[in-house]
Amino acid sequence: MSPREGGDTFYGWANINIDTATDGGTVTITEWAYNNTPNGSILVGQTEDEEVATTPEPSSSLALLAFGAAGVYRWRKNRKSKTVQEKQAA
Repeated sequence: MSPREGGDTFYGWANINIDTATDGGTVTITEWAYNNTPNGSILVGQTEDEEVATTPEPSSSLALLAFGAAGVYRWRKNRKSKTVQEKQAA
């Protein structure tokens, strides 16, 4: 949910129970929260002002590790190639 005030958006979440067993049904909001900072984020289920962790997802970490390994491989290959060229020139 994201109500607006002026040009700002206030983000939030709600836990809703829907009961269709009764005639006409009922909708009950059991929990809710919103961030009262304009355009500020909030996690679903977050009820207190807490810092959002910036830990990367495991798949992102694996991708960074793969890129790093490729860079080390290329660096070592270039270094080895330069060493061979220097020996041939001597």
